Order: sequence, then C-alpha cells, then structure tokens
Amino acid sequence: FDTVLCMNVLEHIEDDVDALNTMRILCGPRGKVVILVPAHMSIYGELDRSFGHCRRYNRKSLAAAFHKAGLVPTYGRYMNAMGYFGWLWEGRCLHRRQIRPESARLFNRLVPFIDAVERLLPLPFGQSLLMVGRPDNGTPKAV
Repeated sequence: FDTVLCMNVLEHIEDDVDALNTMRILCGPRGKVVILVPAHMSIYGELDRSFGHCRRYNRKSLAAAFHKAGLVPTYGRYMNAMGYFGWLWEGRCLHRRQIRPESARLFNRLVPFIDAVERLLPLPFGQSLLMVGRPDNGTPKAV
C-alpha cells in the first residue's frame, strides 16, 4: 500500500509498537503511515477507560513509538484544542463514562469555528494528535 491510515485505533492496542511495525511493513519502503490518536495523558480519565483506551499520546511518546517500529515521523500536529478542555472536564473532573448527547451536539456546532481558528493558530495541545511517518530507509527527517 502507498498509505496506511489508522484513526482512533492505536490507543486501544496494548502493543502499539508492534501494530506500527505491521503498518510499516504493509506500506512498503516508499509508503506513509498516518495516525490519529487521543493526545495528552494528563486528561486520561473515566471516558478513556470506558472507551477501552490503553493510553493517550503526546508528540514525544508517539514519535518514540514510531522510531521503535522503524518509522520516521515527518509531520505532527495537535488538533481540537477546545475538545481538550471538554474531555478534561467531563472525563477527569466529573468522572463521566459517556459523552452526554447535549455536549456532543454543542461541540458539533462549534467544530467549523474551532477548525478555522486552529488552521490560523496551531496550538501546542489538543484532544487529538495527528502524526505521519515513513519507513526509516536511512535518511531521517525531523517532526
């Protein structure tokens, strides 16, 4: 494959490095691995546990897993800064195990505005982390 896409799955897998290694093999020497995962262990809480998340990531921890799997990170970006605060409040402060429908509806209405702001002003945190990597063929690139 030229691209392997993994969205909101890696955090459920106990051996994430093995999973990334399998993705590296599947994408071949010129391919890309594109990963979207929950970000920041500091907001890990009841929502994460109820969703079956083993972990959340930051750029450093996901890049380390990439390297262990033979992938070189070429791009990394946090997304959904507003969602970070909602997840922190709902899952960690209030210890909720489910997303309330009214919270989801409100968030869905705000997404276009949040997206527009984040395109202009990328923030160093967010609810999610997007990372792209390529197989390590001997010429490393920085994130």
